[in-house]
Amino acid sequence: MSEMNAKSSWLNRTVLGVGLTSLFSDWSHETATAVLPAFLALIGAGPAWLGLIEGVADGLSSFTKLAAGHFTDRLKTRKPLAVFGYAVTARVRTSEPPMEGLRYFDRTDWWNYVLTIPAPRIVVAEDTDAHPGLGSFIGELHANILLAQGCVGVVTNGAVRDLRAVRAAGFQMFAGNVSVSHAYAHIYEFGHPVEVGRMKVKPGDLLHGDLHGVQTVPMEIAAKIPDVARGMIEQDQKIIALCRSKNFSIEKLREALKSGKKLRGEE
Repeated sequence: MSEMNAKSSWLNRTVLGVGLTSLFSDWSHETATAVLPAFLALIGAGPAWLGLIEGVADGLSSFTKLAAGHFTDRLKTRKPLAVFGYAVTARVRTSEPPMEGLRYFDRTDWWNYVLTIPAPRIVVAEDTDAHPGLGSFIGELHANILLAQGCVGVVTNGAVRDLRAVRAAGFQMFAGNVSVSHAYAHIYEFGHPVEVGRMKVKPGDLLHGDLHGVQTVPMEIAAKIPDVARGMIEQDQKIIALCRSKNFSIEKLREALKSGKKLRGEE
């Protein structure tokens, strides 16, 4: 990626949308509040009615907020979040028993290694079985153990399980498949470069993941990415707006795409 100095305006669509929503909401509320006393006087209602209406309105507003928070906690549904962190690498097997012990929690020395990587941490577990994903290395129990150690997610070519419980805990999982059991899941090596889904990862690499997948981020460009990404998103939105407008033309599209290439450093 070449050096890019594009700066996006702070007044983007999100800021404008939230601002206008807040403006019209406050406007309608304040207008109704200002007109209400005159309306009540016109129909012959006394001051007590004004106090009653205001009290009921404030009470219903507070109750709605309380009820919404309660039911949100009960539902325990969260939107998928993008995660970033530093790679904690390990190699696992699930199809055969380990040489010592039975499962991953019979080997705890790797937890000391986890804490040597800066937080936030993302576990990258390469399942090296001939047929990866027979058993699940990560389930509800192990996800919570890793959360306690500052890990925010796991990336593996193997399997995961306990999807609802893990999601409710706020732990992100990127995996090759889902398995009903941990089988013989165990770590046999950690702290070395691994390869998951043809992505090569070294300990401490910076990773970014969202619902589209996971990728490594070169450290030397990491600080530049937010500004560049905002500029690219703004440019894309301009092209989309042009395509949806009545003034669309091929020539205008070519010019917009040319500007986009300059922003991306392709010219």
